[in-house]
Amino acid sequence: MKKLIILTFLYLTCFACETKKDEAPEIQEQTVSAPYRKSTSVTIQGQALIVNILELNDSRCPINADCIQAGSVDLQLSVSDGTNKVNIPVSFKSDSKASGHQTFLLGKQNYSLVVHEVLPYPITDRKPDPEEYKVNLSIEKI
Repeated sequence: MKKLIILTFLYLTCFACETKKDEAPEIQEQTVSAPYRKSTSVTIQGQALIVNILELNDSRCPINADCIQAGSVDLQLSVSDGTNKVNIPVSFKSDSKASGHQTFLLGKQNYSLVVHEVLPYPITDRKPDPEEYKVNLSIEKI
């Protein structure tokens, strides 16, 4: 009886130590900084996408002012994979975690786009030139 218990214990121990090789690799989100009206390449699982910021309307409250509302940045982005192209409207509010997120279909693949930050932040005595803007974003397959 002892031998049976010991053999069963050893048998179970061998299977408990076995590693799983079939697990899918964890997808890491890549954040890129896209300058205004300049092409930026984003690589997602070996697929290169080109992102362009076509339009940018910044109505955020200046950093050194007191405002009733925080405002937002309205963006018009273009995403292309070389064959297909799609225009994506995105509204980003820095005080809301739910804003700046958009899903889109490019070819036959669905993607998720998230705007994390838009820089520079406006100040009261100077409006940034459009060429100064950079949009930190990430795209992933869904």
